[in-house]
Amino acid sequence: MSAEEILVIILSITLAVLLVLAIVVAVVLIKILKKIQVITDKAESTVASFAAFSSAIKKAAVPSAVGSAIAKIVAKYAETNKKSKEDK
Repeated sequence: MSAEEILVIILSITLAVLLVLAIVVAVVLIKILKKIQVITDKAESTVASFAAFSSAIKKAAVPSAVGSAIAKIVAKYAETNKKSKEDK
């Protein structure tokens, strides 16, 4: 065997090892990307449900605020009437 043949063998073995390593890295990277996709889908779902929840709370809070304002007005009116009756 000449030095050229030995060098070709060493280079081909190195190329084969690097090719196998590249394939392994690509497979691991694809698995990681799939896990990240699942996590982002769950996060998106959570955000959507939180938005729906906050919307429902907002819809419930508006009538409550209106009711509270009406109760304050009625209380002031009742207080004013009570004072006017006491003055008479």
